[in-house]
Amino acid sequence: MGTGLAASATPWYRTLDREQWRVLAAANVAWLFDGFEIYALFLTVGFALHQLLAAGEYAALPRYAGYVLAATVFGWATGGVIGGIIADYLGRRRTMILAILAYSLTTGLSAFACNWQSFSALRPIVGIGSCVEGFSTRRTRRFTKGAKKSQMQPIGLLQTNASKQFRPQMHADARR
Repeated sequence: MGTGLAASATPWYRTLDREQWRVLAAANVAWLFDGFEIYALFLTVGFALHQLLAAGEYAALPRYAGYVLAATVFGWATGGVIGGIIADYLGRRRTMILAILAYSLTTGLSAFACNWQSFSALRPIVGIGSCVEGFSTRRTRRFTKGAKKSQMQPIGLLQTNASKQFRPQMHADARR
């Protein structure tokens, strides 16, 4: 009984081997790209919807942008919930391959959207594909997901500052 107690007192990161650390690093890089993808969506959704909406609907563009962003975040939440469950049944490798395939295909298909509805319909699938995170074991999943999520704040600050350097007029217009 004493050895079981000592094993549970070991910090989770000391139980990971080299391969698990490599996979954790890959998951963090993937999460970095997920953050960039939603940031790029924030920057480009207005331009995309300008192409997809009729001229008479331009005044409602912020509402449609909200629909698109909400659909994406809904997909993120759904993917985060079901990703680990699916990975427990299919295996982590197979689940990640399917998630990357779904993410890639639906992101590419977004370029061929013919109206805002088709664009919005693809966004939850993009979100699900990008948030299926089945890399960690059951014991370490809550810690690794927390670590991945917590890195987004500094990355978001860096992206915001970088965008201010390259697009200062956009930020000046937003303050009005």
